[in-house]
Amino acid sequence: MELLNERIKQRRANFERFLKIFEEIGWDAEYQNERQGVFANRWLSAFYFDPKVFGPDFREELRLFLGTLNIESRPLWKTMHLQPVYEGCQYFGNEDNAEKIFDFGLCLPSRSNLTEEEWNRIESALIDFSKR
Repeated sequence: MELLNERIKQRRANFERFLKIFEEIGWDAEYQNERQGVFANRWLSAFYFDPKVFGPDFREELRLFLGTLNIESRPLWKTMHLQPVYEGCQYFGNEDNAEKIFDFGLCLPSRSNLTEEEWNRIESALIDFSKR
């Protein structure tokens, strides 16, 4: 608990760094904005790559490309209402949104101890991928 505020500060800085990189390479990725009165800890740097903007295969191609460089990324979690254990259960919400986030959302590295060397690798990889 003594390090909590520092860890949150680092996670928020990671998120902001991704936004800056995306702006530099011209990617208009979507993310959850902080609503008025809300303070997000940004424990996870997750972004939605709209298939209408980036194409339907973008997220997966980016994930695989990063993987070839040993940079971990992963899709967002499969929504609960699609899990076999909940098959047939009542679901409240917009099913389309949950499925789209799973299909086109990507979690990028967000450890609070990412080194500058790791950040340079991540940024270079994103820039290289953007040129494809």
